[in-house]
Amino acid sequence: MRSLWFTRQLADEILAGRKRETIRVLRPGLPSEGEIVAAQVGPRPAFALLRIEAVEPIGLDDLDDARRAALARHYPGSDLGATPLLRLVFRPLRENVARFAQNGKPGG
Repeated sequence: MRSLWFTRQLADEILAGRKRETIRVLRPGLPSEGEIVAAQVGPRPAFALLRIEAVEPIGLDDLDDARRAALARHYPGSDLGATPLLRLVFRPLRENVARFAQNGKPGG
């Protein structure tokens, strides 16, 4: 099963249902529409399973300043204007609720 890594803060947003998409640089190994992936905070156990509902090309100009800044932090040194980007839309299927409730840390 493929995985997508998120920060702990974003994991909280995913579990709360407030985050339903991510922007990634096009690279081999990204999931495709309909695929189920594990959502992780680093190399920890998955905190949720996500079904990828859509995979769409998106341009840097289509993103607001906050999203562009976040991408620049995650991909330092990349020429994001010349790099193909994808918008992955997802829906959580199952959360690792027991572990999250036990220690307040997704997947921890």
